[in-house]
Order: sequence, then C-alpha cells, then structure tokens
Amino acid sequence: MDNGDQGESETGRVMQEQEPLGASGDGGGGEDTDLDAVLSRVVQFNSGKFTFLPALRAVLDGKRITRAEWGNEELYVVLHEGILRVKMHDGLLHDLILRDVDLYANDWRVL
Repeated sequence: MDNGDQGESETGRVMQEQEPLGASGDGGGGEDTDLDAVLSRVVQFNSGKFTFLPALRAVLDGKRITRAEWGNEELYVVLHEGILRVKMHDGLLHDLILRDVDLYANDWRVL
C-alpha cells in the first residue's frame, strides 16, 4: 500500500513541476514568444502543411493560403478590407465561410 502511495506522490510531483503549455514564467510578458514556439513546432510536425492557426498568421502577414483538399492553387484565402476572403473560380473574392473541418484541417499551405 505504501509503494502505491509513493508512486502517486511522485507522479503528482512530476505533474506539478511541469509548466502548462504557453506559460512563460515571467509574469505575463512572454506569451507571444511561447505561442510562436508552439506554432513553429506545429509547422515542423506537418512538413510544410499547416493547421489553421499558423495559416491564419500567414494571411495576417499578407500572404495567400490554400488547402490541399481544394486541389487548386487558384483557390486561395486573403485578407481583404479586414475580412478573410477566398478567390474562387469566377475570379471574384467571396467572404470565407469556415467549417469545422477547415479549422481542424492540417493541410493548409502558404502560396
């Protein structure tokens, strides 16, 4: 019984020693740096394909993004007049309507 209690206390101690994801330890000044570190790990993991959050950051930096699922680089998302818009086959920009599948997809690419 004591061995089981000892194992639980060690596990509890390990859990307490780990910082939560995004914790900077400096009282609130480094959140952006920590988020960037997390996003860079996501980008490296997906080998050039992104989840939506890093792709959104690219759009906010003025880049165009697309999804591999769309199968056509002529379909892409841009930020136009403060709104996410998608350039469609007709050559016009339409408001982007994100679906759950788009938000959770990991096939976003920067053009």
